[in-house]
Amino acid sequence: MSRRSPLFDDGDDEGRFRRRKSNSEMDLDITPMIDVTFLLLIFFMVASTMKPTAENDIPPAKHGVGIETEHSTIISIRLPDADDSAPIIYLGEAGTEPADVNEIADYVRQGVDKGRLRVIIKADRSVQHGFVQSVARAANTVDGIRFFIGVQDKNRQ
Repeated sequence: MSRRSPLFDDGDDEGRFRRRKSNSEMDLDITPMIDVTFLLLIFFMVASTMKPTAENDIPPAKHGVGIETEHSTIISIRLPDADDSAPIIYLGEAGTEPADVNEIADYVRQGVDKGRLRVIIKADRSVQHGFVQSVARAANTVDGIRFFIGVQDKNRQ
């Protein structure tokens, strides 16, 4: 058997072609990119402020005036101290007997008969708007009234 020898073989291995690595075998060094990412992250964490946003107080109305409660029908809505309880409706100032939504129309009608055409709904700040809206709908069944809504903070002792 004869042994084949490659063309132009001079006996040393330097003249042979070496196989190049394919693109899939090449490694990409992403260490500098990770370093820059962490530096940017640290910069933004140090440069940003962690102060909470201040609560905005609503300025007084420019074109509105206060309504006298003496000549108005007042409906108060308060939240009880229990967190999961439903709001309580009072016909008049808070502290009177609690009432039902069905009693509101009769109460407003009695106020109209006495000449009180303004209805003021006073509600705690944390009463949901939907509940206040249902009270307003019940009072709106009486014709000839004007609505005013007052929001008040819940007094805690």
